[in-house]
Amino acid sequence: LRSIDKKGLEDRCDKKAFIEDEIYPEIWDEAPEDCFGYLLEYFEMLKQFMFKAAEDKKALIVYIN
Repeated sequence: LRSIDKKGLEDRCDKKAFIEDEIYPEIWDEAPEDCFGYLLEYFEMLKQFMFKAAEDKKALIVYIN
């Protein structure tokens, strides 16, 4: 995750595929600064959470439904 920055993540996102696959939250037809701003804000928070967990030698459980 350290090597993925906001620009790299945005470049990998495929808004059309997100819309077709009904990826939550369904905001991908909004202006880029709105939908990617939302995504990137939480991505940075998730990265920090995961780095802290690794630093503290904690495990993470990921549930995808």
